[in-house]
Amino acid sequence: MLDLGAAGAAVLVLATDWSFVFYRKVLGGTELALLFGLMACLWGLWTRRWTGGRYGLAALGLGLGLGLLGKLTFVLSFGALLATALLMRWDRQAMRPPLPRRPALALLGTLLLVSPLLLTALHFAVHPPALALPSHDFVGTQWQRVLGALRMQAGPAREGLGNLGLWAVQPLAFFQRAYGAAAPGPSGLRAAGLAVVGLGLAMAWLRRQPAPREALTRFVSVLLPLMLLVIGGVARDLHHLGLASLVLAMAAGLGADQLAAQRAP
Repeated sequence: MLDLGAAGAAVLVLATDWSFVFYRKVLGGTELALLFGLMACLWGLWTRRWTGGRYGLAALGLGLGLGLLGKLTFVLSFGALLATALLMRWDRQAMRPPLPRRPALALLGTLLLVSPLLLTALHFAVHPPALALPSHDFVGTQWQRVLGALRMQAGPAREGLGNLGLWAVQPLAFFQRAYGAAAPGPSGLRAAGLAVVGLGLAMAWLRRQPAPREALTRFVSVLLPLMLLVIGGVARDLHHLGLASLVLAMAAGLGADQLAAQRAP
């Protein structure tokens, strides 16, 4: 999906996003499941759209199951991805990819991956424990959070609207609000980098070339704000915005690649 230059720029963005690095280190497998789930969904959708791949639907099913296994709130990012695919249907090649031979296998893969969650929920429903320790990782707790957001209920104090600005300009400042840790002020270099990324994304829209690289740049430029809108409406903790950091890194790599192509096509 990304060429070597764009991939290198994306890795550099992720490696210097300290809140992203912190949560990947602390929360481990949960975050990896979310990241690989999103990448599998994006790869499956993109290969089917631009190469006519037969296994795109299977990748979507496995990605959805892996993301939901990590956290139920993955459905927010998956919904943003589907909405972007519908909005950007015009920006693709006129091809008719072959139908998957066994589409039920994609659904089966999703069900197998989320089966631990379903079995756990069933177990607690049939045999409620005498002592229940609340956890935000429980399916019921996460579902109540989604319902609370739809009802416009206030979330935890550390999940204010200002977190979206901190995520964009200075993610480390979130740790001061959430945990009382010392943090630097806004990063001018990060803001300048975002401006360069925005310029590169704008170039992809101005040129409108019907090529996979330019189309993917336009795709992620729509996916990123949709993810921020959906996730920001439900869970504005930087832990949840980590998936948006992955898309931001892709946008940074593709945007920088667009600018570099102006000097060295």
